[in-house]
Amino acid sequence: MNQTPDPQANQGQNPQGTNHGFNSYDPFDPFGFGPMGGVQPANGQQQQPMYNPAAGAPAGQGPPVPPAPVQQQPMYNPAGAPAGQGPPVPPAPVQQQPMYNPAAGAPAGQGPPVPGGAYPPHPNPGAAQAQKAAEPPKPANFQLGKLIDLSQTVVKITTNHPNIDTNLFLSLLAQSISLSKAEKMRIVTSFPTLSLFQINELIRIFQDEKVEFAKLPEKNVPELEKLAKKHALDWESIEHDFQQEEIKKKELEAQQKLRDKFGL
Repeated sequence: MNQTPDPQANQGQNPQGTNHGFNSYDPFDPFGFGPMGGVQPANGQQQQPMYNPAAGAPAGQGPPVPPAPVQQQPMYNPAGAPAGQGPPVPPAPVQQQPMYNPAAGAPAGQGPPVPGGAYPPHPNPGAAQAQKAAEPPKPANFQLGKLIDLSQTVVKITTNHPNIDTNLFLSLLAQSISLSKAEKMRIVTSFPTLSLFQINELIRIFQDEKVEFAKLPEKNVPELEKLAKKHALDWESIEHDFQQEEIKKKELEAQQKLRDKFGL
């Protein structure tokens, strides 16, 4: 005959006959997890129960707090920016000076370059000075012979070459600042004996001299003026010497006529 087991007789014992160290057996909690599943170990230390969203949190304890997420900057959407945030600000562009275009007009607040040298300072003064030093100086265009007047000259030259312009040759000779007074006198006295080649070569040298002195810069003008004045005085001395020679020649001719007249 089967006997009904008495629950009271088996209270405090494991139905499997194994003692797990628990104080009593609860048919609704056979493994002794407690009302909310909290395991009571033999040493009496309280362990934190697992959170069950369906059953709710124990008294005085809320759900586990997840770690705070890292705040990320939302991407800007042209359709609308988040509250308190506008579009990203691009870096300021480098301001460049526009080139002045006379046809299009000057940019706002800027006019054309001011004439007379009043231009903005060069960004690199050293390079500007080097460029200025490398530029050739402006020629002074100094003209020889401005102080010499041959309209009343007593100096006469003759030659047997018909194609030679004696007036041009005499003017170039008088204007030269490369020859001394003695050299000029020697050319005048020997001119009738010069060959056509010699005369043409002297004309070429005198003309080249005028061109080269005209190319000299303005800083050489004071020295050129001194030389021109000195040679103008030398030519006046040559004129005076020729005038004295002409006077002596006329006196000798007059004396010869008297001797011839009296048979002396």
